[in-house]
Amino acid sequence: MNCVFLGGMLVDGTGGPPVRADLRVKDGKIHRIAQTLKPEPGETAMDITGAWLAPGFIDCHTHSDLAAMQDGGLDAKILQGVTTEVTGQCGLSVFPLPSERRETWRAISVIGNPPFAWGWGSAHEWLTALAARPLEANVLPFIGAGTLRYGLVGDDPAPLDAGQMLRYQAALEEAFASGIAGISFGLIYVPAIFSTRDELELAALTAARFGRPLAVHLRSESDELEAALREMLELAKKTGVHLHLSHLKAIGFKNRPQLDAVLAMVDRAGIGFDHYPYPWGSTSLLSLIPPHMMRDGVTHLLERLGDLSVQNELEGGWSGGRALEQGAPWDNLPALVGWKNIRIVHAAHGAADDCRGFPVNEAAALRGCSPSALVCQVLRDARGDARMIDEYMEEEAVVQILRHPAGMIASDSLFGPGAHPRVSGCFPRVFERYVFDRPVLRLEEAVRKMTGATADWLGLEERGLLREGLAADLVVFTGEIAEPVPGSAPPGIRLVMINGEVVARDGKRVYGKPSGMILRANEKNDPLH
Repeated sequence: MNCVFLGGMLVDGTGGPPVRADLRVKDGKIHRIAQTLKPEPGETAMDITGAWLAPGFIDCHTHSDLAAMQDGGLDAKILQGVTTEVTGQCGLSVFPLPSERRETWRAISVIGNPPFAWGWGSAHEWLTALAARPLEANVLPFIGAGTLRYGLVGDDPAPLDAGQMLRYQAALEEAFASGIAGISFGLIYVPAIFSTRDELELAALTAARFGRPLAVHLRSESDELEAALREMLELAKKTGVHLHLSHLKAIGFKNRPQLDAVLAMVDRAGIGFDHYPYPWGSTSLLSLIPPHMMRDGVTHLLERLGDLSVQNELEGGWSGGRALEQGAPWDNLPALVGWKNIRIVHAAHGAADDCRGFPVNEAAALRGCSPSALVCQVLRDARGDARMIDEYMEEEAVVQILRHPAGMIASDSLFGPGAHPRVSGCFPRVFERYVFDRPVLRLEEAVRKMTGATADWLGLEERGLLREGLAADLVVFTGEIAEPVPGSAPPGIRLVMINGEVVARDGKRVYGKPSGMILRANEKNDPLH
């Protein structure tokens, strides 16, 4: 639609202070910005006096790959002002996968498994499937190195042989040639935990050759956080890949002091990172299993979880009473944060219906068993398809990370049952809690972390700023912006626009002309739309 926004305070995404100005949208672009504009014939005038107008928020770390394939799947994100979703993070994309490995990957993937058929295998086929849909928001896909490895060898922990390495490289080259914007590592997840240095170097070198960035979920975000970061910094130095850290944190209250060293390393290396404004996270319950116990495959492990000897081995590790295998970093959450700070929020096949949402220690008491036995039961009965929410960090650590100028806001959103509140409230929470309630960030700095900074590292030349000629991805919000009750719309967001079309107004979705685009590397927009 062609319209003009009148009377608002423009926050341009650079970090500069808000300025009073008007803004005209024409043919999907920001056409004119001036102190005073007059409505032209045929255009809609929108009085936004008393509100801020900012670029649409770019969520640079999501797991909404499959949500983008469903009608209304991205409503929770659009209603909080998100106009662009960056998918395929933590090494977990939905391609490239041959048909014979697709069902097993779907069954254990933490990003969810909505009930519709997957008709794609390669990156090009995935992009074609996306293009065939009326996209509700912009989607910028990454390729997940974990999915790539699984597509080649499943959950086999053996190093890739020479032929497999060639196929690995060829799949990456096909993805990047198709326009996939970057690559991600998720080095705590099966099968990526088994990746060798040579494999990671090949991935990074290929990404660097194509000018694509690398986003990494480190091998450890707890006791070995600094060592895990050094590993990736060395990889980036050797290969020349543009490195970015996913959801920076320090798991375990004792590990807070490592943040000082890690942020200093970030400064020296000149890299960026994303993070979400919560001291608790959400991931697969399967990630509680130490890596060495999955070397015979996830299916084999799940079959053995009913064995008392296996439960005793896990109990020893989770209690911290048994040393871990050397050279295998692992975030031992039960030992780091305690069962009282871990809740099972979803388990397939009704595996946790009697205790879902309770702290694991309380859920175990309900069943009359130990916490370790409960987790083994749930994982076995859910066939590995279970999620948890865990409180791992104190509030002041969140504030320390938020204040760092290299950080960007991202939701790390996992859709489906047991969703974390960040799925519907990440971006409003920053404003409510850390701009208005507590002066952690200036409003313009918060906007920069959601827009201009993110667009810069992703190379999105047409988005992230209020500039004439750029795409009209816009959000209008007031000082009433706040994190909603999960599943509802955030207050204070008056309007969301994607590529010049209004998609949300006053907390309600506006369903009209599909306005989203596939955003590809080195392209200003997707020619298939």
